[in-house]
Amino acid sequence: MDEESIVVPVLSDSLSIITIVVPTDFTHRMEMHALELIDAFEQHPSGMLDHNNKLMQAMSYITQTSVNNYLDMMADHPINLPKQSETDE
Repeated sequence: MDEESIVVPVLSDSLSIITIVVPTDFTHRMEMHALELIDAFEQHPSGMLDHNNKLMQAMSYITQTSVNNYLDMMADHPINLPKQSETDE
């Protein structure tokens, strides 16, 4: 691949991009776990990750798994927001 080339992911109707703002420490922690996941996939016989964007795929997998687990867990629970303290009024 040319050093100046850019790989653009192809999105279909079944994919979308989500952008979130998180603390840098969270990003570093997630990236480190994603690198461990990449290592595990490289040891797996299927070698399922595309070589062009392994880190993005691993981080996407972590995010989707985590958020899906949270949404499944919260599906039958009402959302309870914290009460406003009297000093905040």
